[in-house]
Amino acid sequence: MRRITAATAAATLVTGLFAATSAGLWIKARRDSDVANRRSVETLMDLADTTIAGGDRELGLLYSNLALSRAKQSWDSYAGLRGRHYVNVNGATSQGPLAPLTRIKTDSGVASFGIGSNGTIVTAGKSANLSVWSSENGKRLRSVTLSEKPIDVGASTDGTRFYGIDRRGRLTVTPADGGPARTVRIADARAILGTVLAGDRLFVAHDPAKGSSRVRGYDVKTGAQIFDVDFSNRPFAHFDCAPDGSEFAVAFKGGGAERYDGATGALRQSIVDSAQDAAALADSHTEGGSLDYSRSGNKLVYFSAATMYVVSLPSGSVASHSFEKRYGGGMAKISRDGTFVIDPATRRKIDAATGRELSSYALMEGDARSLAWLSPRDDAFIVGTNGRELMLWDDLSDAASDDAFKLPVAKRAYTGSPIEYGRFTQNGKRFVTASSDGNLTVYDVAAPDGGVQTSGSVVVRSNNRNFLYSRGRNGGVIVDARKKRGKATLTEIQSSSDSAVSNDGKALAFMSQAHAEGVSVLSDSGKTEYRTPESMPLGVSETSIVFGPSHDVVYVTVKGEVVHYGASGKLGSYGSKKDGDVASLRASADGSVLVVNREGGKWQAHNVKTGKLLKRGTGAVYDVSGKNGAFESATLLAGNSISAVDASGEVKRKVEMPREIGRHVRSGQVLDANENKFLIRTQKQIVVFDLTVGQVVQRLRAPAANARALLVSDGIAYDVDDAQSGSFRLVKDVKLADAEAAAKKMVGDRKLTEAEKEVIGQ
Repeated sequence: MRRITAATAAATLVTGLFAATSAGLWIKARRDSDVANRRSVETLMDLADTTIAGGDRELGLLYSNLALSRAKQSWDSYAGLRGRHYVNVNGATSQGPLAPLTRIKTDSGVASFGIGSNGTIVTAGKSANLSVWSSENGKRLRSVTLSEKPIDVGASTDGTRFYGIDRRGRLTVTPADGGPARTVRIADARAILGTVLAGDRLFVAHDPAKGSSRVRGYDVKTGAQIFDVDFSNRPFAHFDCAPDGSEFAVAFKGGGAERYDGATGALRQSIVDSAQDAAALADSHTEGGSLDYSRSGNKLVYFSAATMYVVSLPSGSVASHSFEKRYGGGMAKISRDGTFVIDPATRRKIDAATGRELSSYALMEGDARSLAWLSPRDDAFIVGTNGRELMLWDDLSDAASDDAFKLPVAKRAYTGSPIEYGRFTQNGKRFVTASSDGNLTVYDVAAPDGGVQTSGSVVVRSNNRNFLYSRGRNGGVIVDARKKRGKATLTEIQSSSDSAVSNDGKALAFMSQAHAEGVSVLSDSGKTEYRTPESMPLGVSETSIVFGPSHDVVYVTVKGEVVHYGASGKLGSYGSKKDGDVASLRASADGSVLVVNREGGKWQAHNVKTGKLLKRGTGAVYDVSGKNGAFESATLLAGNSISAVDASGEVKRKVEMPREIGRHVRSGQVLDANENKFLIRTQKQIVVFDLTVGQVVQRLRAPAANARALLVSDGIAYDVDDAQSGSFRLVKDVKLADAEAAAKKMVGDRKLTEAEKEVIGQ
C-alpha cells in the first residue's frame, strides 16, 4: 500500500512538474510573441515616420494607422506609440514650404514628364502607354495606349496637349483634358536630349554627348521634317526654345550663342562673338553658358562666364552686363516679362535692362550641373544642388539698400536617384521633380501649414500673445501674430539682455547699452516714454520683466527685488528677498495678475495694481490665468507631472511627463506654455507636448542650438535657421482633431499595394 501511495505521489509530482513546465513554456512563448509583436509595431511606426519625411505622406499615414491598430492598450508602450502616431499625423498634414506632397511611382525609367494647364501630369507608363496623374494628390487619372513604350514625354508650352515619342519615332499627341490621340511618325528619335512642343511644331534637340549634335523641327500634324540644323562641328552645351515656337537658341561648348528661325532653322543672330566668349569661359573654367527665354517671349538671356547678354525680341538688340564675381555656373532664369534675371552663380536678382543688383540671396549657388527654376508667377525660385538638396526662396521682391542677403525659406534634402528634371505647375502652387528611374515627387511650394517665414529670431511675446518681438542683424521688429505682419523698431533694442512687449504692441521695455542704469520703455515710434532708476541683472535666462495691464512694467532688480514702475514712477513691489531668490516672472493675459517663481520650487501670485498676495504654492508656474486682478488658475510643474490648479487649490488636471521630454524640462528647456501645451527644446527640435492627451503631438525642426519658440495668438512662432541673421516661422496652431480629419482626407480610399504589403511582411 505504501508502494502504491508513493508511486501515485511520484506520478502526481511528475505530472504537476510537467504541467507547470508546459504552462511556463506557454507563458514564455506568449511573452516572446508579445515582445516580437511590440518590436514589429515599433518598426512599422519607424517606417511610417521615415516614409512621411521622405515625401510619401499618404503611405506614411497608412503605415502609422496600421501600427496603431496593431498596438494593444495593455502594453506599457501604448501611450508612447499613440504619441508617435499623433506626431506622424501632424507631420503629414502640417509642414512648411516645399513640403513633399506625394510620390508618383511610374518605375518607367523615363525622367521626362509634362504638366498641363489644368495641373495634371503626364509620364511614361511602365509599358506601352502614357499615364496622366493629379498633381493635387498623385492619383492616376487615366492612361493613353501607345504602340510601344515612350522614351520621351512632355506637354505643349501652353499646357493644352500631352505627347510621347517611342524609339521608332512615333509621336503621339493627345489633349491634356482627355480626348482622341493622334499619332504620326518623325524621322529620328535617337539620342534625344530634349523636346519642345510649341504650336504645330515639335523641336527635337539631339544629345551631343551621344554623337548627335543637331536640332530638328517637325510638323506635328503630318510628322514631316521642316528643318535639320547640324551642329556636329560645334557641339552645343544648352538649348532653349521660344514659348510660341517662333525661334530657338543654342549655347555652344567653348563659347558663343546663336538664335535660329523656328520655321526654317535658318540662323538669325550671333548673340556674342565666339572667340571673345571662348576666352572668358576658359578663364572661368566652365564649359558653356546657359540660355533662357522669358515666358512672354519678349527677351532671351544668355549668361556666360561673368557676363550677362539680354536680347530683346524680335529686334535682336543686345545689352551686355559684366560682373566682378561669379561663384560658379548654374542656370540663370529670366522673368515672365523679361524685366529681371535671377542667377544662382552671382546669387543676385539683376535688372535685365541696366544690370543693377536688385536683391541678393544667401546660400544660393550652383555649378554648371546645378538645376534652377523660376515659377511662372515670378514669385518663387528653386535651386537643386549637387548635394541632393532643393532650396526655395519665396521673397523675390527688390531689397532695400541696407537689407542683408535673403535666406532660403526652405531647404529640403531628398533621397534616391538624383533629380534629372523639374517643373512648376502653371499656377505655381506645385513643383514636380523626376529622377532617372522615372519616379516623381510633387512638392507644395507654399506652406501647407499656412505659415509665413521672416528674418530675425523670436525673443518675447506680449502677455495676451497677440504680439511678439524678434530681432536680427538690422534691428528688431514687433510682429502682430494675428496679421503676420511686423513693424520695425530701433536698432538700439537688439542690444537688450531681456525685454518685454506690451499688449497693444506699441511699447517695448528693455535694458539699453546706451543707458547703464534702469529700464527703458519706448513707444513703437522710438520715443522714450520713461526710464526707471533701478537696473535689471544682466545675462538672465528666464523671464525677468513683464508688462502690467498697460505700459507699466514689473521686473527683477539687481538687488533681487520685484518692482513695479509706470510713467509716474515706482508703483509698488512684490514679496521680499526673504521669500527666496526670483527664478522667473509670469503674467496673466491682461497683465493684471503676476506670478513670481522663486528658487526652491515656490511661487506666489499677486494683484499687479494693489500688490495683494492672491495665492501661493509649490512647483514652477509656466502659465497663469486671471482677470482684473483676480487669480483663476495656474499651470505648473511639480516633480514629474504638470498640473492645472484653480483658485480654490483644487487640481483640475494632472499629467505625467513622458521620459523622452522629462530631462529636457528639468534642465530648463521649456520655452513657453499655456493651459494646454508646452513648447520644449530638444536636440535640433522643438516638441509640442499636448496636455489634453499627455503626449508629444508635434515636432518642429529647429537647427539652431539655442532656438526659441513662443505660443502666440492661434499659433506657434519658432526659429528655423541658425544663420547669423536668423529666421523664424509663424504657423497656425492646428488642433489634433483637425489634423486627424485632414489626414483621413489625405489618405482617402488609398490602400496598401501588394508591393507595399511585402515591405512590411504582411
